[in-house]
Amino acid sequence: LPVAHFSQPVAPLPHLPVGSCGPCGPCISPPLSCSHSFPSDDAMGYSDDLPPPPRSAPSRALESRTAAVSSGAPGSGSFVLSMLASENRWELFHFGEGRPLEQQALEFLREKRLKAALAPGLASKMRSMINAGLTRSSVDIVDLI
Repeated sequence: LPVAHFSQPVAPLPHLPVGSCGPCGPCISPPLSCSHSFPSDDAMGYSDDLPPPPRSAPSRALESRTAAVSSGAPGSGSFVLSMLASENRWELFHFGEGRPLEQQALEFLREKRLKAALAPGLASKMRSMINAGLTRSSVDIVDLI
């Protein structure tokens, strides 16, 4: 390992006293060349015999989420998009999957007196929320252009 050269002495770590190599206490050797023995992983209670983590198929998770949203289960199919319409002015847009997204986007923009030219970008953001399974998200109006 390369040795770093410092113009000023390096302060010791606050949790280890000077000349200490760790749990074995004082040591006159630098930590990398210390010959003290440390407790083994087995002695510390660590083991490589842990069971593997549970397996899951990402497509199964997507299928179940899609089924829950399309079935109209409580709390599903309802989305909230917070849109920064101007400096310090946030508009909340509640939408669902029951009607065409473009139609809902146009209605929201008309209600808030915003340009209809933003509708394709807004519908795209809505679609991305649905596809990602996000029930809440936020967007800056400039990102819809």
